[in-house]
Amino acid sequence: MNDNKDTLLVFILGGLIGAALGVLYAPKSGKETRQDIKKFSEDVADKVKDLGEDSIEKR
Repeated sequence: MNDNKDTLLVFILGGLIGAALGVLYAPKSGKETRQDIKKFSEDVADKVKDLGEDSIEKR
């Protein structure tokens, strides 16, 4: 069971890093990139919050 959690965590982390690198290397202006990073970080924060609430409910 612990290996599954570790694998899922590594998969999610890799996806987040890949998405962040994609945003940083996109041919956009600095203002657009900052807006994209802000939106991305808000989306990630919401997903993490939802995952935390789901795991609390399962206990």
